[in-house]
Amino acid sequence: MTREKRIEVFILIREKMEEIADIIKENDAASDFMTTYCFGLACDEGTKDDDHPESYEFLAGYSVDDNDELNMMFKVLSHSFEAQQEEEDDDDEPTDSIEYWLKK
Repeated sequence: MTREKRIEVFILIREKMEEIADIIKENDAASDFMTTYCFGLACDEGTKDDDHPESYEFLAGYSVDDNDELNMMFKVLSHSFEAQQEEEDDDDEPTDSIEYWLKK
């Protein structure tokens, strides 16, 4: 992806995030709402020995009152990610096994 295309994509994402912020304001939920986001796009294709890009450009933002709220959100994100990984691991087990249902 070219640099110009990445900029265009980030602008579109930012506009969507602003639309979400408007929904929050229109519903008088700003004082009750917390948010965090981070989007990244690879800037290169990686090296010959590694398929992973060497650099990224990212867009990040948050709306919280203090560090405690931000830390709480990071913990929730981490917990959610770990739970999702466990669910993906469960897919290897057939649904008719007792182990599958005990883990649910």
